[in-house]
Amino acid sequence: MSAIAKSDSKALRRYRFYFVVDVSQSMRDESRYGPNTPHSRLNTALPQLFKACLELPQLLKRTYFSVVTFSSKADVHLPSTLLDNVAGWDSLPQGDVTDYEHAFTTLHALIENDDTSLSLPAGWHWFNPIVFFITDGEPTADGKNRQPDTQWQKPRNALIAAHKPNIVALGFGTAQEGTLVQVATTRDGEPLAFVDNHSLDTGGLIKSIQTSILRSITQSTEHGTFDFPLPTGMRHVTRRAR
Repeated sequence: MSAIAKSDSKALRRYRFYFVVDVSQSMRDESRYGPNTPHSRLNTALPQLFKACLELPQLLKRTYFSVVTFSSKADVHLPSTLLDNVAGWDSLPQGDVTDYEHAFTTLHALIENDDTSLSLPAGWHWFNPIVFFITDGEPTADGKNRQPDTQWQKPRNALIAAHKPNIVALGFGTAQEGTLVQVATTRDGEPLAFVDNHSLDTGGLIKSIQTSILRSITQSTEHGTFDFPLPTGMRHVTRRAR
């Protein structure tokens, strides 16, 4: 499945890619995933992804990358940085629960700040923000009870109203289709939501997600439209499928 959002492909554009990464305890649960946990694999996959992007000249001077991590709180792990200046990698933090409200509140504040602090050459424009939301669980704030949908959907909806991002929701573990659909934005009425189909082990799945994100970045910047290819090992969550 390829998701394409309308845009003026002839315009000079810069792109901002935001990775919103669940770092809750379940992401490190070896009893569930074995030694290759999502947390450990993402610690390898994200810097590999940035390195691969650095090898593509067409992305230089045009793309910014940032990472927001979330558990019981959310932090800007990597502030929005021009690809050319991305260097080194600090290991992802280790958290506890999965608070979606803090994730969206922090992401919104980051994008708001980027709108005023990041510069554009004369005649250039921002492409709508592109967000990759990666999680293995349902929203919880106290470790026991599900976080009420209205609690985290309010900042999510405020973000969408203000900045019209493309949000791709990528879920595995105990992530539920219905929740991923509520996280993602849509294209042609269908959510940009993808869930593990259990055909790959954790390492293979994270590698597949990494590959699809790299293709998304290169294809979107090349064509001036947002594109996200279906990762191997995942299934597109359509409204009909639910």
